[in-house]
Amino acid sequence: MLVLIFGLTYLILIATTYANARRVSKEGRLLGATLSPARWDDGEVQAILCRYRRQTDLLFLLTALAAAPFFLLERWPSLLLLQMALVYGCCLFLASRLRVGAFQSLLALKRRRGWCLGAPLTLPVDLRTVAARRELPLSPLWFLPALGLCAGLLLLLPLARPAMRPAATLLAALHLATCLFCLWRAGRGAGRVRTYCADSEVNLRCNRRVYRLWSAFWAITALGEGVFFLLLFFALFTPQPPSFPLGAFFHLFALAGAGGALFFQARLEQVQQAATTEVKTPFLADDDEYWAAGYYCNPRDPRDRAEERDPFLSPYNRAHPRGRWKARAPYLVLALVLLPVLGLLARLDFTPLRLQIDGAQVRIAAPAFGYRFDAAELESVALVEEIEGSAVRAGGGSTSEYDMGNYSSTVYGPCKFYIYKKNPPFIQMVVDGKAVFLNGRTQEETMSYYRALEALTDG
Repeated sequence: MLVLIFGLTYLILIATTYANARRVSKEGRLLGATLSPARWDDGEVQAILCRYRRQTDLLFLLTALAAAPFFLLERWPSLLLLQMALVYGCCLFLASRLRVGAFQSLLALKRRRGWCLGAPLTLPVDLRTVAARRELPLSPLWFLPALGLCAGLLLLLPLARPAMRPAATLLAALHLATCLFCLWRAGRGAGRVRTYCADSEVNLRCNRRVYRLWSAFWAITALGEGVFFLLLFFALFTPQPPSFPLGAFFHLFALAGAGGALFFQARLEQVQQAATTEVKTPFLADDDEYWAAGYYCNPRDPRDRAEERDPFLSPYNRAHPRGRWKARAPYLVLALVLLPVLGLLARLDFTPLRLQIDGAQVRIAAPAFGYRFDAAELESVALVEEIEGSAVRAGGGSTSEYDMGNYSSTVYGPCKFYIYKKNPPFIQMVVDGKAVFLNGRTQEETMSYYRALEALTDG
């Protein structure tokens, strides 16, 4: 299951990045370079394109083959995530370098042949369209269904099991934060306002189409995420979880989300292409020299971000202090999110479960999901070869090797697992009316735990 989730996510990332890398023309530019379409069939231009495509195909073939070791790392989610992050990060870096190298080759060819298009080194900005930017997206009322689901989650909190209400509250807060983020992104549109031509009316009309499609995407995303969280609430936090397979639903939701994102991406490109076609005299300014390093750097431009011209050329203005910080921010945020997750998964994978008895206190030492109780609360202890029924994780860690944390069982109800799945027998305890399962990495370790716990009940 874990390999399928990681593998599906990895392949979606690779397919999306490959599609962006293979698309060499955008908005009348070739590989990000401002070049007249009449020059695209030139022999040297075609040689640069062929070399770039050949190198890109080879890079992504090797990246796809790098997913093979995923099946060998199923036992260690931390190593699985680390490998996926490293391989995809290297792929993204190398794809960016190939794109920048091809762009720089075209720029050098332009300089050598004198192929400057239009007025060189200008700043094409329609100030009237920029001033009307807030009026371009759809109304925020489109987000009312998603916000209604958020209110529904908050109203359903009393139905959650008392022990799980903090987690259920966190889920509702996460949905609210996601809705607010989607609402914020919808207002920003698909990048910056574009200047298609010298006519402000045409620019307003073309940008309005793009902005409305973009805001509709974020409204539907917020609604779909709300439906997913609502089903997740009933599956994990209610006293009697529904019987539908949550894992299968996760895969269907992931496929639907990926399909929806690809559909909106294709539709957005169609709308942008239609807007470009509508313009009879496109306004193209040859400012390629400001992109020569593979990112935008123009000390004459007061903006911290230019219009995006290519997925692999950074639009943040490195000549602007705020632009430099914004260019670095995604890497900092990614590190702040990824490193703690890797640390937690590494603790789960490589920190063994331990039973510790200190006088009247019993502690099951487990990373992030440990459990402590008084010896007087231990009602019974037994050895079982297998655990009856099925259980749904309600907060904890699970791989093909271990289960730890809170679970909801069809036989035992709310219970706790601290087990290595492939190492029976298992110790079944009843602590203050709740079933707790435990074992060690070896049978000898399990038996030593059992004797220690049995001594507590005899005492």
